[in-house]
Amino acid sequence: MEPNYQHYTLTELLDALENIDKEAYPERVLEIRQQIETLNACNNKDNSGTSARPLNPVHAQKYADEPRTSNWLVAYWRGHFSLPISYWVVGIGVSVMTYWFDGFIETKINGAGTRVELGSYIFLLYGVLIPVVLWQGVGVYRSANRHPFRGGSLGWAGAAKTITILGAIGFTFNLFSTGVPALKEAVSLVTEKRSYPPLTLRLLNHGSELELSGGIEVGNETLLQQTLEANPNITTLHLHSIGGRILGAVRLAELVEQFNLDTYVKESCASACTLVYLAGRQRFIGEDGQLSFHAASLGGSSTHDDHPLSGTLREQYENANVPEWFLKKVFKTPNHELWTPTHQELIKAGIVDEVVDSNAFGFSGYGPAENITVADIEEGLLSHAYMRAIKQYDNATYQTFVQFNLDGMRAGNTINSIAGEINTLLKSRINHYLAHASDETAVAYWKVLIAQMEALGKETPLTCASFAFPSVVPLEYHYGNQGYLPQQLIDAEFSALAALVNSFEAAPVLLPKEHKNALVRDIVDAVKAEDPLYYEVIRTPDTFLATPTIMCQAAISLNKLFIASSIDERGALLRTINTE
Repeated sequence: MEPNYQHYTLTELLDALENIDKEAYPERVLEIRQQIETLNACNNKDNSGTSARPLNPVHAQKYADEPRTSNWLVAYWRGHFSLPISYWVVGIGVSVMTYWFDGFIETKINGAGTRVELGSYIFLLYGVLIPVVLWQGVGVYRSANRHPFRGGSLGWAGAAKTITILGAIGFTFNLFSTGVPALKEAVSLVTEKRSYPPLTLRLLNHGSELELSGGIEVGNETLLQQTLEANPNITTLHLHSIGGRILGAVRLAELVEQFNLDTYVKESCASACTLVYLAGRQRFIGEDGQLSFHAASLGGSSTHDDHPLSGTLREQYENANVPEWFLKKVFKTPNHELWTPTHQELIKAGIVDEVVDSNAFGFSGYGPAENITVADIEEGLLSHAYMRAIKQYDNATYQTFVQFNLDGMRAGNTINSIAGEINTLLKSRINHYLAHASDETAVAYWKVLIAQMEALGKETPLTCASFAFPSVVPLEYHYGNQGYLPQQLIDAEFSALAALVNSFEAAPVLLPKEHKNALVRDIVDAVKAEDPLYYEVIRTPDTFLATPTIMCQAAISLNKLFIASSIDERGALLRTINTE
């Protein structure tokens, strides 16, 4: 049965022309085109008969002759789908697919275990999104071009094209502002171009502390987790890092929270390292420690001034309750600069809980143990005049000091414990130095000790008493374990000690035994005359531990009387009693 095209609407004629087998029915093709021209002519005279727009015969011929395809991807790309299908159905489908795919890739990125894996997922994300968005946009635009010639509204077609163009502009802008930096970062990741020093971990302070130093990279969390699981006594994580990749820092921070660790910075923790620091149960910083902040970077581009790419870093800081006034300063700092707040600012912002004495924590800040060398230790020791003197006149003891430092620092012991070992050895050598000193330097050193006893007696009298009765006073009350001396008196002792050692005499002048004993008896009698209670302290000091003030006063009196005679006799007496 032959179709009667005179009863077709313009839309139906256009559809028939587009779908008819032109080679099999050339006469019908001619009839359809003639009927289209007739309807267009009528529409030009009277627009009230139909809502369809007049058809441009040239374009109608172009679209009508375009070959059809059974491949729906190609058909969509060429604009063969109707505009409602292209814009709404395919558009919504692509949006849903894109949303799902973006979430899928984000999950994969968050779970990436290596740099290459992370970079590959970034490439996959943009490798899929860019072609899909291009395919969808071109398909909608071409369908909109055909829409009026299918009997559709010219206004709707124009609106669809305008929206598509605006969407393309927005996508292009986002691609260059976020996509290009992300792809540059992916290239760096996949090509293994390392931008951070390797991360190292070192156990400190008998396994109770752990130092993390170097750069932070994806995959570092595996090493940290294994170390924490193998060493359950770790309570504090030292951070000494320039920062690194945010994703790596977030994963390290999660482990800090999981293992309920305190965090501590002795030297410097910068950039992404601060995310790890903020995860600490308690957050400590040494007296010279620094926390440094700046905006993130991606593919070499800084994200300061609240760039959209700063979203992840901002979210992490906000989750750690960093106040907004602090964040504004962070995100105003370009990535190539660092903002280092004062300790007061850090405490005000709630970032630092306490500024602590770094000597009470395991020695850190040098990275791996092999970085700590004899040359470094000697440079520090020989900055003190008394150590230079000991090296010259008592080299064996000096070398022991060096070894104490080397072993203690490499083991990550506290500076206090290392200093305790050194002080114990030094005290054992003081008698030797006094026994070989000149009169003047021996008396001068003794006077400094008396001044220290007087200072300690005001707050910790038992520590004062330990100077004269070291074997009686419990070790925990000795100076170094308890008591505080002003720096002026500490410096005075080291200065007097340097002079003492530098005056070393191989064959010193000593008092005969009878003379020495007579002088000691005179001193004891003088103590008894000053206060009989002092005499009892000297006789039985262990019975006065409950009255440390009396012990301290007796000790000061006794030591003053040792240097109460003439300078040569005082010096000789000090040398003699320290020789025995």
